[in-house]
Amino acid sequence: MTVFRVQVNYRTNSGGKWSNVYHMRGALIGDIRSNFESVGVPALRPFLHAANTLVSVLYSSDSDDTFISDTLELPGTSADTASQLPLFNCAKVLFSTSATGRPDYKFIKGWLTETLTEDGQIETATRNAMQTAFQDLLTDMASEDTPFVSESDDLWGIVSVQGPVQMRQLHRKRKKTVTP
Repeated sequence: MTVFRVQVNYRTNSGGKWSNVYHMRGALIGDIRSNFESVGVPALRPFLHAANTLVSVLYSSDSDDTFISDTLELPGTSADTASQLPLFNCAKVLFSTSATGRPDYKFIKGWLTETLTEDGQIETATRNAMQTAFQDLLTDMASEDTPFVSESDDLWGIVSVQGPVQMRQLHRKRKKTVTP
């Protein structure tokens, strides 16, 4: 089995862009693509505000240069249509792995609104619903023989969602190394 990289690209109606990268284990890149688009994409869209779009998904192999890029242009289907928090405010989802050490995590942007948060915290019911949805996604993808894994091929296990709203930078400036 090979580890494949799945990059999900998003866009706001005002032009802001971001992406989340997942790793999945499977026999063929076509299996990853088919299963992610039938199971993963529908599971992610409810955590995307209706004013945002899931633009595309890039599937690539970590072992060679093969890749598939699909343009989807699907709007978010979040039931909460209140005004969004700024894009750098996001939910942090933690995924325990089969290896010891720190869990993997993903920042879910483009979803939080004032009605989903209170005093800098994601509401408990909202957080529990997100946790259940992501746990179901892991179970469903594993049943399709394309489980989510860490970049080093450690199987993802238990999901938890942090309570505080996370303040994630949109872009980090990288320090340039000057070569003489």
